[in-house]
Amino acid sequence: MQSKKIGVIVPIYNVEKYLKECLESIINQTYKNFEVLLINDGSSDKSLKIAKEYTSKDNRFILIDKINAGQSVARNLGMDIFANAYKFEFSHKKECLNVFIAPQNSALKGAYTLRENLINFEIDYLIFLDSDDFWEKTCLEECVKKAQGMDIVCFDSEVFYDGVEAAKKKSRSWLQKYKLKAGPISSKKWLKQSILTKQKTFAFVVWALIDFAFLKRIKLKFIEGIYGEDHHFGIMLFAQAGQIYILPEVLYHYRIRPNSSSNHITKIKLPLNLEHLYEDFNHDYDKIARYYEAYNFTKVSLALISFIKNEDEYTKKVIENLFLPVYCKRALSVQDSLIDPLNLKAHSSTLKPFLKGKFSYKLWRFYAKFI
Repeated sequence: MQSKKIGVIVPIYNVEKYLKECLESIINQTYKNFEVLLINDGSSDKSLKIAKEYTSKDNRFILIDKINAGQSVARNLGMDIFANAYKFEFSHKKECLNVFIAPQNSALKGAYTLRENLINFEIDYLIFLDSDDFWEKTCLEECVKKAQGMDIVCFDSEVFYDGVEAAKKKSRSWLQKYKLKAGPISSKKWLKQSILTKQKTFAFVVWALIDFAFLKRIKLKFIEGIYGEDHHFGIMLFAQAGQIYILPEVLYHYRIRPNSSSNHITKIKLPLNLEHLYEDFNHDYDKIARYYEAYNFTKVSLALISFIKNEDEYTKKVIENLFLPVYCKRALSVQDSLIDPLNLKAHSSTLKPFLKGKFSYKLWRFYAKFI
């Protein structure tokens, strides 16, 4: 039985070397009931051409072409489309593809598909896949098997290095770091494991099948215009989940490559609204990178501080004493900058109280026993 429909979101930006491998891993899934949004984020290479080729072969693929605005914007757009927030209108036929437009959003150049309409999406689950990575062929099938009654089904990943020097330390997967075993856990158990394994950060997006009704209910979106959006998204997602299924199987292959957002901050392209930083810092790229990092983690820290105000005591205590000290420290590195074009230092008084946790690991471990 493959009655549950999965929505897949694949942001695409200048990945012509890797895109076919990614899309082939989707087509070759043993679970076939899915719809895919390929969101071309203003690629300047052959990525758009490749995406059109696959869209022309499979009516489950829908290609969205838009101006460049970053991965967070692309993912948010995909979630909104699956939630039927856009009213697409047929425009014309180009080659074998139907072209649709969404008049209310000028950033969208068009939607391309073999389908005759783009209305009334009805998906049960949502999953993200980065366009330079790929899945095991059983990824969706294995997730759906465990998804009944779960808000999130998490699986494991393999990191591999492509064109860059491998890390000296053997990279452990996030499940190995958290020492999580197969089966369902609560959000409180995840927080407990964060304490017991001393995981001071948590970045998470692509290694999960997410119940779409749950995601819409908590109204979670990515912070746009930053590169650390997976820290905010991951913590917010897990902290609000009822049940999380841990599936300790390697179903995702995660590529570290030159110029990828997971490689190094200096390789990250500034969003359009922040391109003035090149001039502000007189094209000193090291200073730009440090300042942009402070901007990113200022946004993440402020969002988490706002979130915990209305959370239960345990969730609030763990986030403010485990995660926030690290994120606020990275945000407050802006104090070393002689210039501050974005006025980040104005947030110092809000962030500084979270620099040091209010209790030791010994007490945290004791506190965790009660969950």
